This record gives sequence, C-alpha cells and structure tokens, in this order.
Amino acid sequence: MTNFARMLWVSLLLIKPAVAVTDAPQWAALYQQQWHQSEQSLTDRSKSFVDSQLPSFDPQSLIDLSASERRQVAQAAAIYLRTAPFRANGHTFNQYAQLIIDLAIMIKDPLLEAEGYYHLARDSVEHRQLIQHGERQLNQALQTLSSQAIADETTHSIVLAHLYLLRGQIQLQRNQNIEAIESAETALVLAEAQQLPWLTTNAMFLLGESQLQLQQLDLAIEAFYQALNYSEQQQDLLQTTKAYVNIGLVYQQQGRQKDAINQLHQAAEQYQQLAEDLLLAKTLNQLANLHHQADQLNQAIAIYLNSLALYKQQNHAKGVAVVSQSIADVYRQFGELNKARRYFQDAQRLFRQIHDNESLLQLSLLDAELLDAEGHTDQALTLLEQTKQEVADNSDLAIEIRKVMIRLLLKQGQFEQASRLMQQELDYLEHHVNSSIHMRVNQVQSSHQIQLLQKQLDDYKNSAENKAILAERYLNYASGLFVIAVLAIGSILGQWRKLRTQQHRIKDLTYDASHTQYTGLGNGRMLVPHLVKETLKLQRQQENWYASGATGQRPTGKLLTLIHVPFLTHLHQRYGFESGRKIEMKYGQFLRSRFADLTLFQPRDDVIAVILPSASIEASAQRVIDTLHGFAPPGMTKRKPLSVALMHYPFTQKNSKAVNASAASEMLLLALNAAMEITERHNSDVWVGLEALETAPVSLFHSRPRDNTLLGIDKGFIRVLSNADKSDINWPFKSENQNFVQRAE
Repeated sequence: MTNFARMLWVSLLLIKPAVAVTDAPQWAALYQQQWHQSEQSLTDRSKSFVDSQLPSFDPQSLIDLSASERRQVAQAAAIYLRTAPFRANGHTFNQYAQLIIDLAIMIKDPLLEAEGYYHLARDSVEHRQLIQHGERQLNQALQTLSSQAIADETTHSIVLAHLYLLRGQIQLQRNQNIEAIESAETALVLAEAQQLPWLTTNAMFLLGESQLQLQQLDLAIEAFYQALNYSEQQQDLLQTTKAYVNIGLVYQQQGRQKDAINQLHQAAEQYQQLAEDLLLAKTLNQLANLHHQADQLNQAIAIYLNSLALYKQQNHAKGVAVVSQSIADVYRQFGELNKARRYFQDAQRLFRQIHDNESLLQLSLLDAELLDAEGHTDQALTLLEQTKQEVADNSDLAIEIRKVMIRLLLKQGQFEQASRLMQQELDYLEHHVNSSIHMRVNQVQSSHQIQLLQKQLDDYKNSAENKAILAERYLNYASGLFVIAVLAIGSILGQWRKLRTQQHRIKDLTYDASHTQYTGLGNGRMLVPHLVKETLKLQRQQENWYASGATGQRPTGKLLTLIHVPFLTHLHQRYGFESGRKIEMKYGQFLRSRFADLTLFQPRDDVIAVILPSASIEASAQRVIDTLHGFAPPGMTKRKPLSVALMHYPFTQKNSKAVNASAASEMLLLALNAAMEITERHNSDVWVGLEALETAPVSLFHSRPRDNTLLGIDKGFIRVLSNADKSDINWPFKSENQNFVQRAE
C-alpha cells in the first residue's frame, strides 16, 4: 500500500509540470492569434486548462501559482472569453474576466489587465445592459493601457481596436452618433493595420449603423455592403445575415417598405436556422417596427409578442423593455388602454432596473400619449414640460416632445402657447437648414500636430523599419501618447471610411472602364482602384486641414494625369515577357528621373497614371507629352502619338469634398477617352483637361459623375481645355437628363 501511494504521489508531481511545460508555448502563441469565436474544441481546452490550474478562484489559489503559471492561466482565460459564444448568461464571463484582471495585476501586465476590463465592460453592456457600469470599466481599460509602456505593439493595437469598437456601441445606444462614427473609424484604422477581417467587419457595421441614425443613407448602405463583402469572403453566415438585416433597415429609411420587410423576413428565417435566438428576437422587433410604421397593427402585435417571448427566454432586460414599450403603443392605438398601461409599466420598471435614463426619458412620450388617451391631457402636458427640462435643446427627443406638445396644446385650445412652440420649431428648422451633418469635434489643437501624426501613421504602414522607429519614439516619450495619437488619428481621418467604402461604385467604374461603349481602356479594371486609393490620400490632406480648424494657406493640390501610351499595348507580345518587363521598369525609371515629386502607377497594358505638383494644365500637358516622347523602346523608330487627360485635385477650390476620389477617376477616364478618339482620327498628340468654375454647384458632383460631368460641360460649369479644336471633341455619350442630379436622401 505504501509503495502504491508513493508511485501515485510521484505521478502527480510529474503530470502537472508536464502539462504546464507543454501548454506554455501553446497559450502564448494562441494568445497572439485567436481573437474571435473559433472551434468549440479550443474553447473547451482553454477553459479546461484554467479550471485544472485553479479548481477554485480564491485568492490563495492565485498566490500559489508561479509567475509563469499565472501568465499561462491569464492567457488561456483570455482565449476562452474571446472564443466562447457570447450567450445571455454572463456569470462565467464575469468570473473569468475578473480572474484575468487579478492575475494581470500580480504579474504587472497592463495589456492583460486592460483586456480583462474589456470583457467586464462587454458583459455589462451586452449581458446585463448596465451601460454606465460598462462605460466605467471601458475607461478603466483605456487608462490601464496608457499608464505603462507596452512593448507588444501588435496586441496593444488589437486590444485598443476592441475597446474603441465597444465604446462606439455604447455611444450608439446613447444616440451619440457622431462620436460613434469617430470610434468606428478609429477601430477600423487599427483593425485594418493588423489585418483582422472579423474586427474590420464589426467596425463597418458600427459605422453603418451610426450613419443610418444620422440619415446618411448613401454612406450607411456603402458601409453595410462593405461589411457584406468581408463576411462573404470569410464565409461567415452569421455576419452575412446581419448585413442583410442592416441593408433592409436602409431600405426602410428609403421608403422601400416591401423590400425592407422581405429582407428582414429572410434574415429572421436564417437566424432561426442558426439557433441565434437573441439575434432572432432583435430582428423580429425590427420587422415588427416596419409593420407598425406602416399601420399594419395586427401583423405588428403578433411579431412583437414573438420577439418579447424570445427576449424573456434570454433574460435580456433591455430587449424586453424595448418591445414592451412598442406593444404598449400598439395597444394604445387599438384603444385597449389597460393592456397598454400594463406593458408600459413593465417597460418602465425594467428601464429603471438597468439604470437606462435615456430610455426612461423617451418613455415619457408614450406616458403622455397614454395620459391624453385616458382623458388627462393637462397631466400629459405637465409631464412633457418636466421632461423637456431634462433633455438638451433641439435634441431628437426635444424635437419629438415639442411636436407632441403642439398637438396637445391645440387640442386644449391653448393657441398662444402652441404658437410659441411652433415659432421655436420654425427657428430650429431655419437655423439648421444649411448646417452640415458631418461636423466633427476637433480633438487636435494645431495643424503641426496633425501633420506629425499623419507622418507617423504613414511611416507605420509603409515599412517595418519606420514602424520600429515610431515604436521607439513612442516608448521614449510616454505610453500615454499612444492613446492620444489614436484619438487624433480618428479625428484626422474624419470621413475616411466614407471614401474607402465605395466598393459597389468602384465595381461600376471598373466595369464601365472595360465593357462600355465609351471607355475602351484595356487596363481600366486594374488602374482605377489604384488611382482612387492615391486620390483618397490627397482628399484626406484637404479634409484634415479643414478638420483641424487651421487658418492660413491650405495644403497644395495636385494635378491628376492619365496617359495612353501606345507602345505599351503590345509590349510583352513584341519583346517577350522578360525583355518587356525590363523595358517597363526602365520606362518607370525614366519618368521618375524626369519629374520631381512624382507619384507613378506601374503601367499595365497601355495606360499609366501620374500625379504631378499643381501647375497650369496647358503647360503641364505639353511638358508631359514632350517628356514621354523622349523614351524610345528598342527597334521603334517612329513615335506613336499620345493621349492625355488632366484635372486638378481638389477639383472645386471652395469645397474640397465636392468631388470624391471615385468621381475624379470617372471624370479622368471620360476625358481620356475623348482625347484617344481624336488621336485615333488625326494621328497626333492630344490632351484634354477639365476645370471647374467657382460657380459650379456642389450637387453636380454628388452622383452619376459621367452624366453630370457632361451636363456641367454643356451648361458651362466645367471648362474644357485642349490642344484640339473644342468642336472636334466627340464625348462618349450625351446626357439625357438636363437637370442636376441631386444626392439621394
């Protein structure tokens, strides 16, 4: 018996170190790689490892672990929280998140500590709907990251991206839509820098949802289409379904009720197949809202009740409260006031339990409507007056309160008070009629800071060497500067994602560039995306200048140039691939040696793009032609005529945002095609340039750039410059719509 006990004791001593040694590199590597839901086996393994090392989570168990074991357990716990399905029961998440924080404090790892606070905040916001608690924990995570220098910059960036994504979700719930856009853009910058498609997709959803709340429907649907493309590339059916839901919500705002309802019906069926009850409940609530707004009350109440049942199964307090509020409103419209009041009280009680003061204020509108329906109009007006004192002037809720008060005052015959409120409404509309919805909070105090931060970001992306220099500089100054820099970058980029998410438009451009009667560019499919990308950089420089509030001279513009080079057409067929490639490289070197401050796109097929310093179109065009004729490939004795298209960027000097990067590419392709057609007829060098007059309306450039460019030329808002006779220019097609095409609202 004694020998057996000794053998068992020896075995126990040997087993635990073996597990720890085997798993040590595994958890360290997985901690760097696993950032979202994965196969169930990994989730089970990480949880099993934590539980085997810590059968109980009491402080003594933590103290008994060595420093290396504490790190392994914290990393495994982090992997478990990242990969486990995020269901309604948050007890486990809360417990393991607190464990990560305790272990991180013990090993002095601010990165792990911040991630622990992130999971606590996520649990507070999504499980328990305690927004204020979640915000405090989120701020604690950000403060932890900025308190100490962190060498692992990659993981630091990823954790920070998650934090800003969660911050944006909180801001969205509070209707702080501008701030949510800033958070989404910051998360996108960090996610794309680390090439994390899952995180990028979620940031795109946040961006689109924020823009949808601001009624920026064109930008919102672009963001959702971009998220849809990412989801399909990753074969993520859950995210793909979410994209369809959000696209349906855009259809709703566009007045396409039937399309929106069909879209949400399909999404609900898909969520039901995936057994995603919480997402199904949310989608059913959105679907019921569509029927409710269309006054289809019978369909609405049936779907609301199904949504309510699912939310109750998931113990989702806020979901139950929101749907109860909607059900109360439907019963009010049915005239069943007792049922309406009962559901109203349920919603009020739950909003109070989760300390959702914003929703309680919103609920006051329904309370006033019920009081009025019950014959207590004076009490309703008193309640609305009290609520009005607690909300910001001219906020969305204040506007709704004012409208309801006007209706009730008119009903009571209090015409003088109603008239005053109507005048306030008119003053508000007059004040905001010309204001821009794209106003941003200026988080950077000088143009010098903006230029410095932009340079740091470019260095970080361009090369590993510059990135290392930036990291060293960051560590030398202070770790706190990193968070400040990220905040500033989000403000600097401003509407960066508005410009980078034009994929469905770019598809149209590239298709037109190689398939329509008015293009004829063999390399349009490859050239246009690169041209758009480079032009976006110029657009950001202009926007950053405006966003900084700087005064004085704005950043200089550039001259965008497209050139049709005939000898490149059959370069590889004539000289062979190797020789053709060498000639192509020599041609690029030749151009760089002839132009200072040149941005050149490597030529593909027969068209190249060059970005030159801003100068006169006439002089630049002739210089480009003379310079390019200075290069002669072997065996080519007769030079072939060139076709050149030119335009300044920004195109409109008074409004640098009027023409975006995609529209500029379209206008250049249009001008190049016109130049090529004349070159083919006359066998001579031809250049065509486009200039906007100061009187050109901004709405001219918001949509359908080809059609509206021709319209602008025809109406005299766009000046055509050329070395050919203007009457000799045959534009690819004539505009059928002689009116300006306004931006779709």
